[in-house]
Amino acid sequence: RRTVPPEARRELARLVCEIQMLQGGEPTQALELIAELDSEGIRTEIDPELRRSLLRGAGQFQQLLAEIDRATARTEIDDEKLALTLHAVELLEQKLGQPLEAARRLGPIIERFPERRDLVSRARQLYAAAKEPLLALQLVEREMRLAAPHEMPQFHIARGELLLAAGADNEAEAALLRVLVGS
Repeated sequence: RRTVPPEARRELARLVCEIQMLQGGEPTQALELIAELDSEGIRTEIDPELRRSLLRGAGQFQQLLAEIDRATARTEIDDEKLALTLHAVELLEQKLGQPLEAARRLGPIIERFPERRDLVSRARQLYAAAKEPLLALQLVEREMRLAAPHEMPQFHIARGELLLAAGADNEAEAALLRVLVGS
């Protein structure tokens, strides 16, 4: 077995991936080549961002999610945690069809960035898509507390729709009437 010095491993993996991709290779081929090198005792350390890009291109979404989770656990920088979490949320929602898990992952980020109404709105939409109207209702009510008066009609409509989905027909009717009478 050959050993590549630790400082050269990452560079070797990057070069291997670049050569593979320049030759018209698929991301799967680059990942297979790295695995082959690893199996031959040449331990490669691929740049995490490049690895995530290859996994996404190869359609290996569960492995990509695991990589994102490891990167999220390693970083202490709030903006990086936010970006990685949003990447995981997008992956869970769009590629893995798990809106409930996607919404749950937004919880800690919402607490860390309470001023980010877009995060609250996204979590609400994900809970609604996951057929969890009661959880979505909690978030629309939070959005309503943060909203400007001119935004209230859209939140009353969203609240009414969620109440209907939860089977609270009378409350839904009241919420929707509020929009019609303009209060």
